[in-house]
Amino acid sequence: MSVVSLPHERLKEKVEELYSKRKRAIRKQDFDIFHYSVQQKLWEADYYAEQIRNFNSEDFRRLTPDSSATEPDTETVRTIFTLDKENLSQYCNLYIDGYFISVMGIFDSLAHEVNVLFKLKPDPNADIYFPDIAEKMKKRMPNSHFYKYIYKEILHKRWWKTLKNFIEDFHKNIQSTIEKAYKRLIKHFGEI
Repeated sequence: MSVVSLPHERLKEKVEELYSKRKRAIRKQDFDIFHYSVQQKLWEADYYAEQIRNFNSEDFRRLTPDSSATEPDTETVRTIFTLDKENLSQYCNLYIDGYFISVMGIFDSLAHEVNVLFKLKPDPNADIYFPDIAEKMKKRMPNSHFYKYIYKEILHKRWWKTLKNFIEDFHKNIQSTIEKAYKRLIKHFGEI
């Protein structure tokens, strides 16, 4: 069985290529921090990708007593294999969320790293998002090898749209969850 190359795996080489341009960065310390963050997130994505690739639902089968299968006139209870659906879904969710959140973190940190390297936005600590940085690169350096890579291999791929939708849903769900929790607190304790 061939293993599908995941988006974060194809990005590793380009991240190292960026590091080779480090000497161009005026704020080398900022660049190093963001580069380390990208590397950490790549490592995390590798971990979750490996968990997903090796995921086996058989690992969530367990022996349980089958009370309907008690042998007549004995106290012997047969055991059967049942699927632990609760743990199965929790681990599926953990690995899939972990992977997408790690990949989301890669692109967030990569946007900062590219910003520091190419001086695209003046404040390295401002909210900077990958599509915004790509748009800045398109305006300032449309012929750069890195921009062409971003445009061709990331922004126009189906997986990017899936990731982007996941990120948007993730942020909406967090906001919704926070708002619901806040409303419950107010209802219970009054205005805070």
